[in-house]
Amino acid sequence: MAGTYPRSLMRSGLLCLLLLAPMAAATQFRVGDSLGWGLPGPNAEHYNPWAERHRFQIGDSLLFVYPADKDSVLQVNKEDYESCNTASPIAKFTDGSTVFTFDRSGAFFFISGVPDNCIKNEKMVVVVMADRSNRSAGAATPPPPSPAPATPPAPAAEAPPSPPPEAPVAAPPPPPAVPAAAPPQGGETTSPPPPPSAAPVRAVGLAGSLGLLCLLLLAPMAAATQFRVGDSLGWGLPGPNAEHYNPWAERHRFQIGDSLLFVYPADKDSVLQVSKEDYESCNTASPIAKFTDGSTVFTFDRLGRFFFISGVPDNCIKNEKMVVVVMADRSNPSAGAATPPPPSPAPASATPPAPAAEAPPSPPPPPSAAPVRAVGLAGSLGALFAVLALDL
Repeated sequence: MAGTYPRSLMRSGLLCLLLLAPMAAATQFRVGDSLGWGLPGPNAEHYNPWAERHRFQIGDSLLFVYPADKDSVLQVNKEDYESCNTASPIAKFTDGSTVFTFDRSGAFFFISGVPDNCIKNEKMVVVVMADRSNRSAGAATPPPPSPAPATPPAPAAEAPPSPPPEAPVAAPPPPPAVPAAAPPQGGETTSPPPPPSAAPVRAVGLAGSLGLLCLLLLAPMAAATQFRVGDSLGWGLPGPNAEHYNPWAERHRFQIGDSLLFVYPADKDSVLQVSKEDYESCNTASPIAKFTDGSTVFTFDRLGRFFFISGVPDNCIKNEKMVVVVMADRSNPSAGAATPPPPSPAPASATPPAPAAEAPPSPPPPPSAAPVRAVGLAGSLGALFAVLALDL
């Protein structure tokens, strides 16, 4: 029975490894790094040398960042890649911030949706390997096994016949050993049972530790969510009929570990994190942080309010600005606006201070997007603990 515990723990460890491996291994590469996807400049690196400097494997992804109104990304076959034919792509992407995930090994061909840009080298070939640690195609490895057949001919089967004669000699000793272990009279002989009973206890403790470790490793990965600011419109000057950013932020619930993705034309706009005062006055002179890469990821590392404005003062005045409130629990949207004493001074942007601990239990239902990944995590952990419980 005790022998089953190591097997159970091994299965549990394997399950935990299977849960963690895809999250740990997958990598997202931003195409062209800070320059993004576009027509290469006279001194800029072309995309194929960029791709050759990286190693891609199944599960990795590419992030193409480009102005959606001027460019696009096409996945094409080899012939269309070489001729810059944009008429019959395998897939076409026009959202300005395209994430393409590799689901197989082999070559992938990408070109700009603007034929002239493709002719001027806005195109790329990416080769995906099955194993990042093994660059070369494994064709060379299979041949070596052929010499192995030479080893089987060695007729080692004649060795077994010699031991059988000795086997009968060894057979008599075991029977006497059975009666020797039989004496039940001695009360002290009950001492041996404790050791086997201690093994399950240790196994249960180890199983619990393993489960807790998996939980601690998986929870941050499963809970964190990335929100694209403005959804498909991205970060920019709101149009006459477009939703402003504060109503967008109020429709979501943010917690520590979540992140915002700001997508914007890097040559025309930027993102500033500022204080409340600079937010209200659209002062761009002294930001807490400034981002100009065109595809900014901002991760929340604390509770409270975060203020963002455009780096273009006139854009900020025209409502390219946003307040985000980060709460401890996504499932409990705080009604912080009701609790602070001075709710009047500010409309949407002046969200009350964080010390609103009594309001959450009251009215607000959770109308937010609780991460679906948490459900998957719960199922995975359920499977993990089910395996841990086997043979216990």
